[in-house]
Amino acid sequence: MGEPILRLEALDKSFGALHVTRAVSLDIRPGEVHAIIGPNGAGKTTLINQITGQLTPDAGHVRFKGHDVTGQSVHERARLGLARTFQITSVMPAMTARDNVVLAIVSQSRQGFRLWPDAQLRAQGRAAADEALATVGLGRRAGVIAADLAHGERRALELAMALAQQPALLLLDEPMAGTGKGETERLTELLRGFKRRIPMLLVEHDMGAVFALADRVSVLVEGAIIATGSPAEVAASSAVKTAYLGEDITP
Repeated sequence: MGEPILRLEALDKSFGALHVTRAVSLDIRPGEVHAIIGPNGAGKTTLINQITGQLTPDAGHVRFKGHDVTGQSVHERARLGLARTFQITSVMPAMTARDNVVLAIVSQSRQGFRLWPDAQLRAQGRAAADEALATVGLGRRAGVIAADLAHGERRALELAMALAQQPALLLLDEPMAGTGKGETERLTELLRGFKRRIPMLLVEHDMGAVFALADRVSVLVEGAIIATGSPAEVAASSAVKTAYLGEDITP
């Protein structure tokens, strides 16, 4: 599958006496969906924040597209093509769906809002936003205020905001959180449509979505990776079953 698009090398992070990630190493290959699962409090969000640059690891390295980005900011990594969706939706509720996507495009630019000084460039931004919204099934909802969208639609909007940035890697932080069964199935099918086109790192509790999407799964427990393999291999692992206290993690 080629050289990894993302490689984590022995990432360590502590907050005082609390050791949150412990020598975490993994990689994401081109076109791959790699899921991270683990019990609550396992350190998943802290790990994601080290990948995006919101937190700096105490030790270890983050390599993205062959570059060591460990010391780079969130915005510098975003300009390299690292896009993220959040566990709690991060849309601007008072803005339309289209304007949320335009804002995401603008925020990625080195020029910021100066990118849109004239009507032609503003039109280009709206066209790119409308294309991203159509891709996630919100084409007819472009002019709707985000606060008036259903929860699943806001999840799809956040995905459109990430896709409009033309990411080299998409980080999905619990995209199914708070969605009902029908919304989860729709989002799963939507993400399945991007498999092999955009590599994804998926942090998710919904095992149905994980098994439907992931090529490989890594299990994080108390800040350390205890298993990595195919979904079937991970589900059969005795160490994983013990970590989940015997819970059946198959979908």
